[in-house]
Amino acid sequence: MAPVSTTRLSNITASLTDVISLLEKLNEAYETPFLSAISATTLSLIASILDVKRNKEGLMRFMEDILDLLRVLVVLHIHAEPAGFLAPRTLEAVGEFTKTLHMIHSFVEAQQDTLGQRLRHFLKPSEMNAMLKECCAGLDRARDIFELVVGVQHLNNGEERKLQGDRMHDEVMELISALTDSSVSDRSSMPKIFHGRAVELEAVVELLRQGSPRIAILGGGGMGKTSLAKAVLHHPDVSARYEHRFFVATDSATTQPELLELVASHILGLHPTKDLDTIVRHLLQCPSCLLVLDNLETSWERRSSRTEVEEFISRVVEVPGLALIITMRGAERPAKVHWTHPSLPPLKPLPIDAARQTFIDIADGFHPSDEVEQLLRFTDYMPLAVNLIAHLVDDEGSSAVLARWENEKISLLSAGHDKRSNLEVSIQISLSSPRLTSQLGAKDLLALLSILPDGLSDVELLQMNLPIKNIRASRSTLLSTCLAYIDEAKRLRVLGPIRQHVQKSSPPSPSLLRFPREYFGQLLNLYSKYWGTENPASHASGLVSNLANIHQTFQRELHADNADLANAIRCVIEYTSFRHLHGYGHTDLFSQVEALLPQACDDHLEIEYIARVFQSYMYYPVSDPDLLVKRGLELLPNLTDPERKCAYCRDMGQFYRGLGSYYCYHRNNFTLSKQYLAMALTTAKSAGLTESTMNVLLSSAETECVQGNYSQVNLYAQEARKLANLSGALYSEARALFNMAASPVDGNLARRILMLDRARGLLQLCNMSGGSFDNNILTVMALTHVDKTEYAEAKEIYINVLQRTSAEQDPFNHSCCLTALAEINTITGQFEDFDREALDRAKSICQMLHYPSGGHFSDIIMSSLQLNDGDVVGAYTKLKQCISSSWDKDAAVVSTCLNRLADVKRWLLNGTQHTWTWTITYFVWARKSNEIIDSHWALCYLGDYFLIEEDEETARNIFTAVLDGFTQMDIHQGRAHCMLRLGDMLERQGQRFMAAELWTVARTLFKRSLQERNVAEIDARFAEQESLEQESPEQNEVEAQVVGDQPPTRVSVLGS
Repeated sequence: MAPVSTTRLSNITASLTDVISLLEKLNEAYETPFLSAISATTLSLIASILDVKRNKEGLMRFMEDILDLLRVLVVLHIHAEPAGFLAPRTLEAVGEFTKTLHMIHSFVEAQQDTLGQRLRHFLKPSEMNAMLKECCAGLDRARDIFELVVGVQHLNNGEERKLQGDRMHDEVMELISALTDSSVSDRSSMPKIFHGRAVELEAVVELLRQGSPRIAILGGGGMGKTSLAKAVLHHPDVSARYEHRFFVATDSATTQPELLELVASHILGLHPTKDLDTIVRHLLQCPSCLLVLDNLETSWERRSSRTEVEEFISRVVEVPGLALIITMRGAERPAKVHWTHPSLPPLKPLPIDAARQTFIDIADGFHPSDEVEQLLRFTDYMPLAVNLIAHLVDDEGSSAVLARWENEKISLLSAGHDKRSNLEVSIQISLSSPRLTSQLGAKDLLALLSILPDGLSDVELLQMNLPIKNIRASRSTLLSTCLAYIDEAKRLRVLGPIRQHVQKSSPPSPSLLRFPREYFGQLLNLYSKYWGTENPASHASGLVSNLANIHQTFQRELHADNADLANAIRCVIEYTSFRHLHGYGHTDLFSQVEALLPQACDDHLEIEYIARVFQSYMYYPVSDPDLLVKRGLELLPNLTDPERKCAYCRDMGQFYRGLGSYYCYHRNNFTLSKQYLAMALTTAKSAGLTESTMNVLLSSAETECVQGNYSQVNLYAQEARKLANLSGALYSEARALFNMAASPVDGNLARRILMLDRARGLLQLCNMSGGSFDNNILTVMALTHVDKTEYAEAKEIYINVLQRTSAEQDPFNHSCCLTALAEINTITGQFEDFDREALDRAKSICQMLHYPSGGHFSDIIMSSLQLNDGDVVGAYTKLKQCISSSWDKDAAVVSTCLNRLADVKRWLLNGTQHTWTWTITYFVWARKSNEIIDSHWALCYLGDYFLIEEDEETARNIFTAVLDGFTQMDIHQGRAHCMLRLGDMLERQGQRFMAAELWTVARTLFKRSLQERNVAEIDARFAEQESLEQESPEQNEVEAQVVGDQPPTRVSVLGS
């Protein structure tokens, strides 16, 4: 075969790099699902293909096909409607292409010229051929679908490719530029969030200092427009600047004549008049005048009087030396007036700190902070709502108001009789605005937004295909009346109090609710289909930004009268799975499903639900597992429809797998656990379900890992990894690497970290970084640093994961980090009272999850504290209880208990004559379990025992041998421990210089592992040596000469 042209390879690489640059720009602008994964995988392919020696011609054709498809993908964005945003059905095709791309990545890696890959090609050629055929078929399918969508034909001519690439670059830049321009426009009309109103007050006052400005204070009802205007009016600088200051409340004036009468009679001291000229003449006689017209929208809103009101304002602002401030609901300013720049943006809700301070000023600060925060969240920090709820709390107490809110909602804040004491009255005034009532569809859009707390993006508004005529105009109307606003994420949202009122007074119709339900269902189905390969961050961005919307939408679907209840339940199951995988915690929607299953009348769905219950054991306690098991086993024989055989087998496998994992972690019944997992594996393999087979293999590996059967762990994980490579399942491959790294067969800690890094890299390729599994990987990486006694590095990782999680979102990892940090602080002598509190929280979480092993780890740490406090019996009893309840059930708990019990020196320091029974037990258990690290520590403690028994020769042999192993594994504290003991023995033999050599290295290693007590011990030894040297310098010279004449011993070489 002719060699691949270097020029051809360079051209393909350059072209791919250019297209990837465009895709990254599109991803940054539009956050299109899959683009990040496609870009990362293609870049990895470019790097890998340069090192490939075999089948290079075929791989070049692959890369050319990929290049064409990536260009078509760019064209898809250019021709999308709206431009740049792909519809869910198009995204499904992109997802299939991404899956194929990952498979090609695995195939290219298999072409690397390594010994393992050469053996694989030699021994399993059919496997490689099957992978090649599937890659080709996947590219063909993608090409057919893409060309059907955009009508782009395959480009074989290099010049055509170049010309198309140039055009696409210009079109993409134009597309992104248009998006940026529109974003800037939206942002410029968006109000900022200030700390209280101090910044806005200063902005208005600064304008008033400079001359005679025309200022409009805009915003929704209850936002504090009047309060701000009054604060301006009484500001010291304003008082000094303006001799005449008038405040006119105009909300009672509905026409221009009525407005004139108000201004004339109430403020200017004139007889009621409707003559504009008379008012202007009077104002001309008031030099340095500030006029405030509050609530001007009452007269301006009416189309019939708007022109006359604007004429009045335009005449008034012509008066020399007159400054004008108006307050109006909405975001529009009256025309015919040159408003002073910079314009004040419409007022937004208060910042949290300002809302909290407002509450405290009214209701005092002695109410429970968690109740206050919850009440403030209900108000959405709207000033009027904060004010009203604070007064209620001042009268009734926060607990009573919270209890009332559950039943009364916004009615609780509507006891007053006007808009300043009744929130619903204030909101209803805005809803009665002629601007709103005259725009057909605006009220429907507002009704829909009332049940969508996250709001909607412009893209979602269009892609939902809502039956609202002229939806863009409706959107503009809601913004102009300040009934909706654009948030920082550029989503159209409605404040909580307004949403509550609209839900109560005019909720969305069932026919309108169908559209968000179908749209969110499509997003969930798309996620469910691809989550194991290409998924998250960008893919799931549509779900992440709609979490509360999805919750509210399907909350309304979970009722027995719903004709489409089964589909709603299925969406809730998919939504729950998404939340778990991405660290968003459990959802109470899932808990509501069980009571509705009989109405759903779908055995297949009920099995799917029960399987998810058991797979959620690390997020949510299973209330009655035996009843669920019985119900599931009763349902399985009913799954007989031949047309749904594949789906039945998948759900049966998930059911058995969920039971297997549950009985492992929560019941420690490994016999039953392995029995169910074996049934799951048989079911998955018999139906040819690759994904299900991988999942069962990995669950089996995890079960074996708990028991400490590490060789079996590797067998299961390696088989799962092989399947993952063949199917391009990056997430499953990451899980396989994770299981292999978590089973310490050979003590190669450096390789373990490399495998964990590789697993995290795979998560990045499929955009799943930052979720629960990523946290799992990080905790095992931290544990690896603990094994290496690199406590500073481990602590940093644990703190990172702790900050990323919570007891609600990711309870398992959160509790593990709390426990691990307390353990590190115990080992390094930095334990504080807050660590004790952290242990209590961790144990409480584990009890909630019915996870006994987590509680044992907390007890083990508490036993160390008891021992340090002199409670030897209590510490010993606690450790024996933990090891007794965990023997043959949890290898990690047994290992930790034995490590504590076997440390004879530690117990001796606390005044206990400790036998070597536990030390021998530790060593035998470690050897039987293939725990290399534990074996070395057991020998270390055995060496300590022989030192106590004054058998220094045996101790020296043990420490010398163990030092070699600790050095290979790079376990700092273990090396230091051995060197300290060997140095002490040398010192007793009179070999002070050799002892000092070992102590010096040991001191550095103890410092590296944060063992300050041991560092102090070595410093004391050096001080003692220095004192002896000063007493007998002649003896030291003789010893130094003797040592210098001798060949180096094994100990001195190891020490150096």
